[in-house]
Formats: sequence, C-alpha cells, structure tokens
Amino acid sequence: PGGGGAPGARGRTGLSYLHGALEVRAEYAERLRSSDLERVLRERRLRLVLDLDHTVLNSALFTDLSDEENALLARRLAEQDPAAPELFRLERLGLWTKLRPQVREFLREAAPLYELWIYTMGDRRYAHEMASLLDPSGTLFDGRIISSQDSTARKTKDLDVVLGCESAALILDDSPSVWPRASTTAASSSTPLSCVTSALCASTSSGS
Repeated sequence: PGGGGAPGARGRTGLSYLHGALEVRAEYAERLRSSDLERVLRERRLRLVLDLDHTVLNSALFTDLSDEENALLARRLAEQDPAAPELFRLERLGLWTKLRPQVREFLREAAPLYELWIYTMGDRRYAHEMASLLDPSGTLFDGRIISSQDSTARKTKDLDVVLGCESAALILDDSPSVWPRASTTAASSSTPLSCVTSALCASTSSGS
C-alpha cells in the first residue's frame, strides 16, 4: 500500500496534535511528506510509531478490578524499587498502569536509530499521561504524541497525521487491523522487548 493516508474532510489533513485546530490542504501535506522523506533518508533515522496499550504498557481502571486485585496491586506498588518504577496508580485518571519490563531501555536504545512517535486510540489526556511515564524528561517523544482526537478517521490509524511515508516508517502495534493502509510489526505482550530491539536494528541495517 501507498504512504500517507486519505485526507480529512474538504481535502484537508488535521494536525491538531501540533497546534489546536491546525489543518493543512492535502497538496501541502503531500509536499511536507515528500520533504520529510528526504530529511529522514538524509539523516538515516526513520520513524518508529508506537502504540501504547498492550504494546509498551497496560492499563486498567480501578472500577474494572476487584477489591482483591486492587489490594494486590497496592502491595506491589509499595514493594517496587522507587528508583525504577514500572507500576503506577494514577488517581486523576482512576487507573493502574504497568509498563512493560525494560521498556525505558528499549526506548533509549531505539532513539538514536529512530524518531519516536506515540499513536494511540486513547484520548489526548491519556496519551500525554502515558508519555510522561515512558519519557519523564520529555526528550524522546518531544511532543510527537497522537491520540484518537487527532486521527482523521474513527477507530483507525493512518500515517497521514504523522506526515510520514510508509517506506520511511516502522509501526509497532499489537492490533494491525487498525492500520488498514499500512504494514505493521505486531508486538504481543509476551514478546520480549529485547527481541523487538534486535528486529528494529536489523530493519535499520537492511535499509541503510
């Protein structure tokens, strides 16, 4: 399949994750996409677009868990290493979030090779909250966070809002079906991130 996705209403592409209600004409978005392809090929640093849930972390609402499950998570929260936490109780969102083991190491190793993006079907508040857990310094994603409000179609994802060509992007998502116009690398919760890192390094080497 081809690179960017179908434009939004009136032949425009929404880029609200960059600034408010920003939209650009489809032909201008295509020029940006071509220019960006030249840049990433020149820098030899492709885009890595990451899903959140069941890919790099898992979340559950307090209300979806039993009293026993909430109590168990509270004990694990108290017992974990405070210098390297992986489990979080987010009162303002009413949920527990557990990062995948070694996900921060995975991101640090991927960052020199790829420009990192988050693309989730969760809402904007959730997306930014998860990004702050994965990247407390804000340097790895640097605002490249796309939520359901930013997508140009309901319940699907597309590289149109990323302004990226498929040939210059890798997508890591546990649900390939939400990407009808792009190829993805499926990442189940049982796949060690060290294996994913090796595959990404191999992809970079083969494309250089």
